[in-house]
Amino acid sequence: RPGWVDLSTVQTNIVSVDLSPLGVPAAEVVAKLEQRGVRCLPIDARRVRFVTHHDVTAEQIDYALDVTSDLLRV
Repeated sequence: RPGWVDLSTVQTNIVSVDLSPLGVPAAEVVAKLEQRGVRCLPIDARRVRFVTHHDVTAEQIDYALDVTSDLLRV
């Protein structure tokens, strides 16, 4: 996804998403993503944590991005 992340500066496989601007509770987002097969965890009431691993494929990441974008209407 060009423009979303500067890959030359990435130092981790963890992505933290702050939902504060959307006013959506993290637990609600996590539950809805889980229903669509995307696993993540709430960090607190307004932040969600996604983690990749070497066995997660590019297609699975694209799916997670698509589902998350659809859910949040980004």
